[in-house]
Order: sequence, then C-alpha cells, then structure tokens
Amino acid sequence: MRRLTLYAFLVASLTGCMAETTASDVEGLPQGLTVLDAEVGSLSLAYRSADVVIYMESLRGQPTREAYREDAESPDFEVDARFTDEDGYVFYTQQGGDGWLNDQWPEILQRQVEDTPEAASNEILFRLATEAAATLHADIEAQVGPELFGQLAPEVRAIHDFAAQAADVYEQELQTYNEARAERALPALTVEGDTGDVAYGSSDGPEDGYWTGGAGYYYIDIRDKEIYEFGRHSATSQYRWQNSAWAHVHNNCNHGACGTTMPRKCLHQYYETTDGDDYLPSWTLRTCHTGYSAWSDGGGHNCHDDTRLQTNSFIRGGTSMSNGYTHWCNGDDDDTDISVNIWGFEVDQSGSPDCSSSCRRGYNFCG
Repeated sequence: MRRLTLYAFLVASLTGCMAETTASDVEGLPQGLTVLDAEVGSLSLAYRSADVVIYMESLRGQPTREAYREDAESPDFEVDARFTDEDGYVFYTQQGGDGWLNDQWPEILQRQVEDTPEAASNEILFRLATEAAATLHADIEAQVGPELFGQLAPEVRAIHDFAAQAADVYEQELQTYNEARAERALPALTVEGDTGDVAYGSSDGPEDGYWTGGAGYYYIDIRDKEIYEFGRHSATSQYRWQNSAWAHVHNNCNHGACGTTMPRKCLHQYYETTDGDDYLPSWTLRTCHTGYSAWSDGGGHNCHDDTRLQTNSFIRGGTSMSNGYTHWCNGDDDDTDISVNIWGFEVDQSGSPDCSSSCRRGYNFCG
C-alpha cells in the first residue's frame, strides 16, 4: 500500500488532540493546498489563504451496497470526514455509516461544548473550503501522483462533495438562523464584510442572551433522493450555531449519499425537542447498530430506520426510544417500515420519512 506523508508534525487531527498546531507551524505552510498525509483509506489536507488555515480529513469505511454503487450520485464507500480550523475546532463532520471510524472524533466534538471557539463568526472557514474545492483534484494529484490519486477517489470525493458547496451551505443556514432570530425579535446576524460583523478570530461577538454561550441555535433536516431501481434514500443533517455565530454542520449519510448532497425535504427546530429551550442535543445523533437490510427486515435496518432514529434522538435526547437495536432498528417485518416500491408493488411503505410525530412516517414508533 502506497503512502505519502508531508508535514506530519502538523496533523493534529490524526492524534485526536485539539490546538496542537502553533503559529510557527501555520507559518510554515505554503499558500494553497498541502497534502499532509495520504494513504488508501485516509487523507489529510491543509488549505491556507493569507494567515487563515483549515484542515480537511477523511477516513474510508466499508463499501456501500450495490444499489448505491450503481447510482452515480451516491458514494462507493461509507466515508467519515471532518473540517477544522487551525486550533482544532470543528465546523463540519460527516458519518458515513452507523459508527465513527475514529472514536476520538465525537469526543473532540463534545469537548467543544465547554471549550467554545473564540471566533464570533466562522463564515470564512466555509468560504475557504469552497475556494480549496476549485482546484482540489488537480492539487492533490500533483502532490501524490496519478496512481495514488486514483486509489484515493473515495476519500477525495468525501472532502470535495462538502467543500464545493460549503459556502452555499453556510449562506443557506444563515438564512434559516436569521429567520429564527427574527422570531425572537433579535437583529440579523451578518457575515464578514457586512456592517456590524466582527473579523474571524475576534472574541467580540454579538450579545443576544439565549444564543450567547449555552445551547446555541440548532435544528435538523431530513433530506432524500430517488435511487435507481431501489426507491428512495434518506439521511439527515444537523446544524448548530455555537457561541452566537460559530456554525457546525453534521452530515449523516446512512450508508449512501450524505445529507447536504440531497434536497431538503423538511425540518425539525430546537423548540420541538422534549425540553424546548433548555435541551442541548448531542453534536451527532444515534444510528441503528443492527446489520444493513434494504427491506428493513431479516434482523437488519435500512437508511430510513436510521433517519427516524436520528430525528427521534434529536427530539427526545437521552430518552430516545431505541438503543440502536430496538424499534425501527429491530429488523422485524413491520408494516410501518419504509422500504421500497418494486414494479408498482408496495413493500410495507415506500417513500421516505417525514418531519412529524407520526408512528408510520415520523419519529414515533407504532406498537
């Protein structure tokens, strides 16, 4: 197995520690993209623009099922990914399957609750990710060579898929955030370059009570798409605004395409959670732990079962109905399962989950 390692001393993400880079380390990085570490199964990159640096990392898991592999818009492997700033604070995470490939990643996210980023706005980090995506493929290939670059296709794709849309995602979620702020008669949050914003790296953020420190503003959406000869695939994306203006996006992929790569179907807001304003959800959500089954039977679960468990755990928190082996995940042939429609014949229910409390299509369970 071929491996390329450059600037190994900079790869704080590989050790699982936050804030391991120093100013001198960052100054040693050239402008543009640098491949820090590359081998089949993992890829770590840095991108520097002026004096701001972001780190992007992906880890390859198991192959996706054949129906997904036959769909050009779906990945061939379940890949985890994350993007951080130079101090190790996370602004994007992705979980390809039912568990993290590196168990230190969620631990770092949880520490970020107490050790909040100082920057009032991280809009620039999303913008740099999209800037890096423009030449990402060519830059990586030039540094690792054509052979290894070809072998790294799943890892590159996971990073590029989000990086290419990162700036747009931030803009879309900022609009959602500001709609919620308007409901509370709070002023709209602006981004860098607009009047009233503060520069990245400053701790002088807006003071607006509930959204300063504390739980922040959070919500989850359900996304879905059609899969050729398979029915529909669904997944979720969770968003949190921490320290007033630090955005974090988490994609669940549920064994196929990841949330933000698909159209948004519907949305659950923070005020739908069990304890309303006082409830702080986990950074990432529960998934089923039984085996995968496209039909959601035979002891396994499908993507829609994961989606329903994720929305249930968002709403109910620690009192979520399933521990990953029961309810939607149980693998029983329930008539409330959402599976597929084959040649016009409905197997249980076709389609995808919706944002409701329904026990047939929503986050509650029948029986």
